[in-house]
Amino acid sequence: MKVFLSSTGRDLEPHRKCAFDAIQGLDFHCVEMEHFHGPAVKIEDFDEKKVAECDLFVGILGLRHGACPDGSEQSYTELEYDAALKLKIPRFVFLAPEDFPLPGNLIEDDVKRAKQRKFRERVHGLIRNTFTSAENLGTQIVQAVREWEQTPDKTIRTGTFLPLPPTPYFAHPYPLQENFTGRLRERRMLD
Repeated sequence: MKVFLSSTGRDLEPHRKCAFDAIQGLDFHCVEMEHFHGPAVKIEDFDEKKVAECDLFVGILGLRHGACPDGSEQSYTELEYDAALKLKIPRFVFLAPEDFPLPGNLIEDDVKRAKQRKFRERVHGLIRNTFTSAENLGTQIVQAVREWEQTPDKTIRTGTFLPLPPTPYFAHPYPLQENFTGRLRERRMLD
């Protein structure tokens, strides 16, 4: 199974690492933007194609809006989320707390902060939790995905999972007859 991991990078680097390790620890393949090596196409188009190849979407939303493609008001993280939403890929979204520490050189201007606030307010998914640390985020991801796997009414996209095997049918190999002598009856006869 493939899981798309989406977030801004510089502010959430340790969180991305814990999320990546958690996803890989589940024996899933984690797809991240930093590992994209593809054709010479616009990154946002390539991004959407990579999201479409995945079975689950994990979004980590910090307080930074992040970079936007040329001519777009939406960040790459927002475009990735919207692609997962449009494709109906199950989404797990984890939010940094409002008091998340951010170094001064990473604080964005008021316009970008307002855009990120609106994005954080509109996201939804199967899970929408706030994390307290990078390790806590990894734990929440594992718990959310494992719980989702156990939910019988989850949305399953065609070709994503192998079907369950048929229920076995066991026919009794010998019909029980009225005068059947089994071991218990033989033992009583010997006593």
